[in-house]
Amino acid sequence: MIRENYPLLRHFDEYVLSYEVGAMKPSPRIYEEAIARARCGPEECFFTDDIPEYVAAARAAGMDAVQFESAAQIERELRKRGVEWE
Repeated sequence: MIRENYPLLRHFDEYVLSYEVGAMKPSPRIYEEAIARARCGPEECFFTDDIPEYVAAARAAGMDAVQFESAAQIERELRKRGVEWE
């Protein structure tokens, strides 16, 4: 359902889902798993969520994180970071 309603997600190779990881936000474990799957430094990872506490936890894990407001806003945020698509 999420993939159908948010076509922006087609640009991502991995999804870190709480039921698979066995941890929920804002547990550090879920952010650690995301960083591990990305195979890069936490500062190279982009995170977004509409819940400020979760964004703060991602930042505490060292991730680049912004609060979700709209798909258009996230597209702008990604473009500011050099992510381009057609």
